[in-house]
Amino acid sequence: MTTTALSLIPDATLTTSDAAYYTSPNNTTSVLKRTVFTNTSASAVTVTVNVVRSGGSSVTTNVIIPPYAIAAGKTYVSPELAGMTLGPGDSIHALASANSAINMMSSGIQIV
Repeated sequence: MTTTALSLIPDATLTTSDAAYYTSPNNTTSVLKRTVFTNTSASAVTVTVNVVRSGGSSVTTNVIIPPYAIAAGKTYVSPELAGMTLGPGDSIHALASANSAINMMSSGIQIV
């Protein structure tokens, strides 16, 4: 078994459409350690995050962060995602209430 620490989501800018920003590779378990959202706009923007199990889609039953408002110019460090374990094919989906306003970064480990 090999454990590698790395940036799982090095730099992503969220859109208003639900999208997968990280998918755990085949034969790999991924553990999120720290996920940070930064609002670079001049207005509050909401962020919604789902943890989608392999083969699934974003639905209300897998919402981890329901619409959460981040004030203009502020950063949110997510306690909801800290320690979240993803099996092979599981993914982190996210969207924002405004395009190009929220940056997302996440670090963690992969276990193969």
